Amino acid sequence: ISESETHWELEASIDNVNFYVLATTAVGTTTVTDTQDYSVGYAITYDLSEDIGDYSLIPSARYITADEDRLIFGGSWEDSTLSSQVGWTPVFNADGSGNDERFEADTDPTVNLDSLEGGPLTGLSAAVSGEIFAFKFSRIYKLVRSGLRSRAYDTICLTKERGALHGSVVTGVDQMGRPCLYFLDPAVGPCRAGAGGIKQCGADIRVSWETLNLAAAKVICSGLYYPTTRQIIWNIATGSNDVPSLSLVLHTNEVRETDDGLRRGYTTWNGTRSKALAMCLFSTNIDDNVARNTILVPFIATEALGLVHRCDTGATDNAVTYAARIVTKPFTLKTLLHRFGVMAGALLAKAVTGAKVDVKVIRDFGLETTSTVSDVTFDATASETDVIKVLDSLKGSEMRIAQFEFVDTATAGTRFELNQFCLIESPQQSQ
Repeated sequence: ISESETHWELEASIDNVNFYVLATTAVGTTTVTDTQDYSVGYAITYDLSEDIGDYSLIPSARYITADEDRLIFGGSWEDSTLSSQVGWTPVFNADGSGNDERFEADTDPTVNLDSLEGGPLTGLSAAVSGEIFAFKFSRIYKLVRSGLRSRAYDTICLTKERGALHGSVVTGVDQMGRPCLYFLDPAVGPCRAGAGGIKQCGADIRVSWETLNLAAAKVICSGLYYPTTRQIIWNIATGSNDVPSLSLVLHTNEVRETDDGLRRGYTTWNGTRSKALAMCLFSTNIDDNVARNTILVPFIATEALGLVHRCDTGATDNAVTYAARIVTKPFTLKTLLHRFGVMAGALLAKAVTGAKVDVKVIRDFGLETTSTVSDVTFDATASETDVIKVLDSLKGSEMRIAQFEFVDTATAGTRFELNQFCLIESPQQSQ
């Protein structure tokens, strides 16, 4: 007795072939009295016990997920011959006990996904639109319920050109709110599987992705979908780092379909949060001795700091003030042969007392910062919900390419929220 057992069963046979369940008894009772007449036997009165193999133990699976009322398991921590195998338990209401802790060997409850072709399993998804996805380093499979007790799942190999890194498979939604999967392919980075099939969605962060250190001891922290902000968050090891050091954050509601895949929506983070080795969602009132609320925020675990952090709380990163920075895409007036200037700008922002930002004009990919407007505040003058800030001193000239940077001030204020930016430009001599 060591794993919350509540009952024990006594089985008996008169021919040592067919066994019957005489009693199911609470563990506090140590004996059962059998009064059945031997000449009559047990078949008339008692139920035949389950087949040999119906209570086979689930192996030491590396991945586990749930499909409605049954568990799906895959891979193995200990046995390399099971590293590409996926199996499943009986449905919860099936005959028998502990249905989520056993599998029935006589119902063929496992499938081997092409042995080690494409590598061992690297992930199992939760159910998405009734389907389970299994990943290898360069394979993606789909498991679909067959409706049959024997061979409960049919498997389909979707592609041998894409796969997933261990720990990168995340269930989320797309820009239209439809359920889908996000994962990190070893070759091309972030991808999505959902409506429209499998699509690449990492072209905008190609430079950051190319810094990934596949030789790191801990390449990726398990990904997380944060419903409140509709963010997919991955922590990856970059450069010579042996543990995660950079967060790739995809705002799923900002993603747009293009001819070359899914674009837009990315930010990157560094600092303490990007060093997390594990992430999950939990209630914000974890400190209170009351029922947990339904407001969930990310909690992260770090190795170097030896702490568990509650995220999206306050304006500091473990007592260290962090800085937000937004740099726009490059803009050109016509072509690279046309120069132009910036004469003034204006910001539309949410009215927030104490919020402030610096605005910069960057010429030709960082060749020059032509002007900086410091400490633009967003305090409301009266009761307006949004403020308009005219930036008359925002200037730039002789520009072929312009970018605009919005960054926390040296003494950071409250969190700011920008809604629109516009400017007055002036064409200049072509060259």
